[in-house]
Amino acid sequence: MAGLPKVVLLSITEEALAGLIEEAVKKAVTNAVGKGQPQTPTQLLTREQLANHFQCSTRHISKLVDRGMPFHGHGRQKRFRLQEAEGWMRSKERQ
Repeated sequence: MAGLPKVVLLSITEEALAGLIEEAVKKAVTNAVGKGQPQTPTQLLTREQLANHFQCSTRHISKLVDRGMPFHGHGRQKRFRLQEAEGWMRSKERQ
């Protein structure tokens, strides 16, 4: 029948399965880190990455930039250092 998924049965050792799972988890973590959090404090983040970190919209990040949040670059190519952005946010909370 067309449209049904093909089923394949495999025989695999417990050790081999554990190795495959470990490799998949490492790959998933590496991909998640690259998309979300910076790997070093000085790494520049995109507006999308910063919004993901603060769990807000990219539009909100743009409004914070308009209010004085520090950034690097110009025009639509703005980049942010996480430590600078967090420090700026903390300073605004105290005011």
